[in-house]
Amino acid sequence: MATQGRALALAATLADQGVLRTTLTETMTGMTAETILAAQEKVAAGKVNGKLAIEF
Repeated sequence: MATQGRALALAATLADQGVLRTTLTETMTGMTAETILAAQEKVAAGKVNGKLAIEF
């Protein structure tokens, strides 16, 4: 576990420094059937470059 803790601490430091960046490119709001369907359609159509997230 100590090794994992050091790895997470290093990842946090690198993220804070801007060395590590997320691949998140779009966030959709609302955990509804319509939002989930729209997100799935975007992904299936190849219209998402990176990661797409749905937030509550």
